[in-house]
Amino acid sequence: MNASPPLRPASARAFTVEVSFDSAEVSSQWAELEKCGTPFQTRAWLLPWRRIVAPKFGATPIYVTVRDRPTRRAVMFFPLCRRRWRGLATIEFPDLDL
Repeated sequence: MNASPPLRPASARAFTVEVSFDSAEVSSQWAELEKCGTPFQTRAWLLPWRRIVAPKFGATPIYVTVRDRPTRRAVMFFPLCRRRWRGLATIEFPDLDL
C-alpha cells in the first residue's frame, strides 16, 4: 500500500508568512493594516520605542506579515521583537513584559 503525504488544511495553503527585520521594507503593509490594530501597534508608537527603549533592553525588531497567497494582499501584520530573557532568545510583543 502506498502512503500519501498528509494533506495540509486548505487554510495553511492559502497564506504565506514573511519575516523582516527592517521597518522600511514593511512600511506599506504596516500603514495599510495599522488602522485595524491597537494604538500600541502603530508606527507612531513603535518606531520611537524601537529607537529609544529597545536598545536599552537588547530588543531587536521583527516584523511578520501574513499574506493571502493568491492575491499577495497583506491580511495580518505583527510588529514583534527578539530579546534574550533568562538565557533564552524570545520573540514577543514589544511590551517588555508589561
